[in-house]
Amino acid sequence: MKTKILQRQGCSCTFNTNNHQNDKSDYFIELANIPMRNDKNPNGYRVELSYSDNFEKWGKQNGQLAFVSDKLLPLNEARILAEQKIKELFDDEIIISDTIEKYCFDFGIGRETSKDDVFFSCCVYEKYSDSIRLIPENYCLVAFGSEGTKDFLEMDKATEKYLPLLELAIKDYEREKGYACNKNKSEEYLKGWLTWLISERLKDEFSLISTQMETIIR
Repeated sequence: MKTKILQRQGCSCTFNTNNHQNDKSDYFIELANIPMRNDKNPNGYRVELSYSDNFEKWGKQNGQLAFVSDKLLPLNEARILAEQKIKELFDDEIIISDTIEKYCFDFGIGRETSKDDVFFSCCVYEKYSDSIRLIPENYCLVAFGSEGTKDFLEMDKATEKYLPLLELAIKDYEREKGYACNKNKSEEYLKGWLTWLISERLKDEFSLISTQMETIIR
């Protein structure tokens, strides 16, 4: 039986399987905290199940809705209904974990509704060595210089294949660090954010196994 881990969408209370913790299965799950015309419960969840984008398998159904609940449910009941409908519609037995993945590095910080959300990362920022490390191998990906700049020449030999993606993540970092949400943040915060950017790119390209953690700064 497979376990599905949902990811928060932005700072909302809507969760779905559009993340790296779930295989490219035949379906997409969303538990949406959105009022319905006939149900305005602010704490309720609508269950939405969709066919995957596998056109060869689903034809014109690909990406279309397979099921939508007709009322809002408490979160635990919405999970159970989704599990039942996945079994009924896709003949797949799953468990939806009550663990929620953070949307990104910054979202949820200081918010009561998302204080228990976790990271799933293949990297950490290590403060004492001032470096970003690949885990669990503990290889060095980024060694910061005295002014917080990247020196790619200090990489471990074993991680050279990741260099193109690291350069892309650095470009993202340089472009976005001036955004309003990143202004006046500490150097430690910005290095943690770069760690998250690198981890997401590595998971996209290499499908690296990620570790559940409360923080990616240690």
